Amino acid sequence: MWHIEARDGEQMQIFLLAFSDYLAEVGGRADVDLIVADPAYEKEAKRSLDLLKSRALERFAARNSILRRISGTDPLMGYDIDVNDIEERAAFSQLAHRTIHAEAWEGNRQLLCSVESDTSMYIDMDAETLMRIISETRKSGVTVKFEEVTPA
Repeated sequence: MWHIEARDGEQMQIFLLAFSDYLAEVGGRADVDLIVADPAYEKEAKRSLDLLKSRALERFAARNSILRRISGTDPLMGYDIDVNDIEERAAFSQLAHRTIHAEAWEGNRQLLCSVESDTSMYIDMDAETLMRIISETRKSGVTVKFEEVTPA
């Protein structure tokens, strides 16, 4: 497992865009809670937050009303990102580190878990794949720090 740290939220966003491109390439999946704890983050991510909230509410409204009442699901929690949709990948990269929770998976393996930090993220993947993503990030002039950590 790797701890990733960026200088600021914008640099983390660039790293997450390269990461989400990898997810699309391997047929992975991601979800994000559309709730932001820090008002400063909400301001930075407003367009993406508004886009995905609108889509979440549309999806929720389209479900059978009886199922909605039985499930009691909050449409803003665990929004499934369409990793094949470039607009949703971009929104994920802008929101994953700014919302109360985000995660990404490849098959049954969790690859990413957010930690409610604008500059920090945990990634679980092999070093070669991570270096490829970091290399893509560097093409944008962004360098993230990474450190291998042992899960508790």
